[in-house]
Amino acid sequence: MSDALLRLAQAYGIAPTYRDVWGTEHRVSDRTLRALLSAMAVDADTDERAERELKQRERALWQRAIAPVVVARQGPRLALPVHLPESLDGRRLSWRLVEEGGGKRDGTVAVASLTETARTHIDGEVWIERELAIDIQAP
Repeated sequence: MSDALLRLAQAYGIAPTYRDVWGTEHRVSDRTLRALLSAMAVDADTDERAERELKQRERALWQRAIAPVVVARQGPRLALPVHLPESLDGRRLSWRLVEEGGGKRDGTVAVASLTETARTHIDGEVWIERELAIDIQAP
């Protein structure tokens, strides 16, 4: 199994192994991984195509500032990953939280004040994942 195929499958939530009824672990074949990805409209027919799709998937995930929906456990604080280009470090980020019951909360924060958790390069530009911490009780 190529590294690109394995990482692509995992990026789409496909496990590379499974356990049968007797508890024996089995590796999913490349053919099965490619078929499952194909059913999800992901072209992984060759290792080169899998690598290309993986790069596109990673780029799309990094270039989306925040997930459109976040499921949070009840607690005193929400920690949300936010992806922004490094060029926005001097700016302020406005956010709005819409709770399940319809309540709304919003605020602003300096981008550079958020804790950095990861970074990558996309087309020559640095993208940074930061943690937006909202101190409220989740519903």
